[in-house]
Amino acid sequence: MTEATSEPGHRLRVECNLSLPSGPLTTALDDGTAPPAQLRATITNHGHSGFRCTGLTMTVPVGDSAEDLTAAPHNPVLTADAYGFSFTQQPAESHHAYQAAIAAEDAPVVGPGESLAFALTDVLPNSAPGTSSIATTVHGVADGQSVQLDDTHHVAANSPGAPTDFTANPISVKRGETVELSWTGPQTNPPTYILEDSSDNTSKTLTSRDGLVWKNNKWTLPKSLTKTTAFRLSAQAGGVPESAGIMVITVQEGDISAGDLTANGEVALLSTPYCFEYNDSSKVTERNNDFAKLTAWTDGYLVCGIHTADSATASLTVDITPKGSEAAFTAVTVTSSHSDGWENATVPVPKGARVTVRAGDNVRGNVSWFPLGQDTEKANEPLS
Repeated sequence: MTEATSEPGHRLRVECNLSLPSGPLTTALDDGTAPPAQLRATITNHGHSGFRCTGLTMTVPVGDSAEDLTAAPHNPVLTADAYGFSFTQQPAESHHAYQAAIAAEDAPVVGPGESLAFALTDVLPNSAPGTSSIATTVHGVADGQSVQLDDTHHVAANSPGAPTDFTANPISVKRGETVELSWTGPQTNPPTYILEDSSDNTSKTLTSRDGLVWKNNKWTLPKSLTKTTAFRLSAQAGGVPESAGIMVITVQEGDISAGDLTANGEVALLSTPYCFEYNDSSKVTERNNDFAKLTAWTDGYLVCGIHTADSATASLTVDITPKGSEAAFTAVTVTSSHSDGWENATVPVPKGARVTVRAGDNVRGNVSWFPLGQDTEKANEPLS
């Protein structure tokens, strides 16, 4: 999130979030073709006064290297969710800028809690897997003064067949229970999958003997856990392994090992987690009200996983008021622009802090509260 001063003593809190509504980027095939992708820049106003957006500039690196996004910079088209913007392109040797602009008197006003989105469509990634830095500059007017907000976003492009959407179900289990790891990848001629396991510090090439199966259009792998474990999944198809990400599974009453200290499951580090489902607009209001009463009786974590119920951007914000303070601060804002893609965040919450969750009517998903320690008096009282 970027903050800028619009008048003495006033802070303008505007965030520009870059998402991939078309799904993870895939590099070009050997014939040079690639599935067209979309980059969506969502400008959200988290302040208390209106922000008049007069333009957006999105600058992408151009070329054939792993740090470049595309070798076809004239193909993408920039559009906006609001009428009246004019669109231009500014080519350069190593970067290409896509600009949207509108006169200040005609510019749309993004009110408190509202969003405005711009989409760069028909992006053709180059053939080199890697991560590109995308720069966005938001132009606007607040309290009669011009404001410019600059951000840098990082977008990864995987080669065809690289694993994506690496997830686990559930994300927290009791000692000895099983989780199912899953990811998206080709069923025909799949790459070699490699799983690193922090529980025993191993790196293993996966086969059907390990329980790897194709199920529900995904690769799945069951894992029985006795302690909190991190997994890193990679895929290799003749080149350097490409990582699909890291997944951490918490194990309640699990084993621990810290220096000369070991525990075999008799020590409880996590209390019972509480999951609050956001299913429909009425449930959204109910859950927002639930969290308005939540005071953390111990240190813990909020784990958020949301997606949008429609084509509009869904936004969920977690505010924390520390113990002894009257002022809340925004710990995280999670936004989702497509119904099939989950966006996740984890928020540490200190003991005694008050938690407020603000979600729009089109938010779907859940927010889970994971209290640390074992407090039997509070075991059935998640809200206070």
